[in-house]
Amino acid sequence: MTVSNKTALIVLVAILTSVSILTSLHAVSALGSDYILDGSSPANLHQSTLDCAGVGGSWSNATATCTISGSGSIAAGDSLTIDYSAGLVIGDGAVLIVDSGAGLANTDGGTITNGGTIDNNGNITNYSEGAIVNKGSITNSGVMNNIGSIDNISNASITNRSVGTINNSGTITNGATINDRGAVNNSGTITSHSGADEGVLFGGILIGVLAGIAYSLCAYRSDTEAGRAHRGSDAGELKDR
Repeated sequence: MTVSNKTALIVLVAILTSVSILTSLHAVSALGSDYILDGSSPANLHQSTLDCAGVGGSWSNATATCTISGSGSIAAGDSLTIDYSAGLVIGDGAVLIVDSGAGLANTDGGTITNGGTIDNNGNITNYSEGAIVNKGSITNSGVMNNIGSIDNISNASITNRSVGTINNSGTITNGATINDRGAVNNSGTITSHSGADEGVLFGGILIGVLAGIAYSLCAYRSDTEAGRAHRGSDAGELKDR
């Protein structure tokens, strides 16, 4: 093989390698990024630092917590999973936007503490060992699945817009305000406190599930008018206390 032929071959290999790399990068971009917060090992702590920064936050190894102090987002096609007793904190005045096509999952003893604003246009799932503590505002225009616990404390608000759906098979404790303009499918317990820790529910029809059959559990407007219904051990409840 002549020198010129060898040179041409080297150039061709370089071009093909570049095309392969660009194709691979495009595939990764198309699939999106899976960010994971995990405090279970030093390696996971290091990765959590990078993944927390990927959604606009700052990671603390000491507390295994990702804190968003300004504006954070989970872009379409991306997902953020809070794993192994890690935590996500949206600070006072901060904002976390979950884009349409994005996902936020709280698993394995993870905790989400919101003191600012969560604007969900995608999918949020709070699993059975997960906890969400809302001290600010949560607006849902996508889907929220709660299998764990959500505590909506004094002066906070949860707004389910007309295009939003909340599926609850866990526990929602409301000591503030829940505004429902969409669909709430409940096979768990929603408790709205009154008195010193007043809870107010504004909305239309709460749908409960019994043996896989949906039925109208009750209409609700406010804490004083909220109803209670029991339809067996698998039924959903709306309690006013």
